[in-house]
Amino acid sequence: MPALPSGEGTKGTVFVPFPEALFNFPNLAILPFFPLQTRQGFLCVLCSFFFFLFPTPSYSAEQPDPLLLERAKQGNADAQYNLGFAYHWGDGVPEDYIQAYAWCNIAAANGDEGSKKKKTALAELMTKEQIALAEKLSREMVEANPKLIN
Repeated sequence: MPALPSGEGTKGTVFVPFPEALFNFPNLAILPFFPLQTRQGFLCVLCSFFFFLFPTPSYSAEQPDPLLLERAKQGNADAQYNLGFAYHWGDGVPEDYIQAYAWCNIAAANGDEGSKKKKTALAELMTKEQIALAEKLSREMVEANPKLIN
């Protein structure tokens, strides 16, 4: 079995501790000698280890993703549509058709075509009172933050 790459001035086989081997993955000379399935398995283990050490941040189910919310507040129509979508389906936030309609209404005012379709689909699920409340909410949101409309 071939030895792992040795450092400067060393001879023979060098045993690399597991964590060091993980972070020096491109330097592993032994890996090409294993079958493809073994190499793919090693990559899966490597990725799993990485996501174990650095998990993705979790957000409260009561508040949307802060980065998405910030982009939406700056007038980004795609972010506004995504917030409307999230509130429609309860994706990371409580399901709320009024909030969903309000965000889609603002995104539609910014020219987003998908938001216009989403607004129509939401309107079919809502009562006239809910639609009126959502339109009032979107007006209040724009009055409070004029940057919502570009």
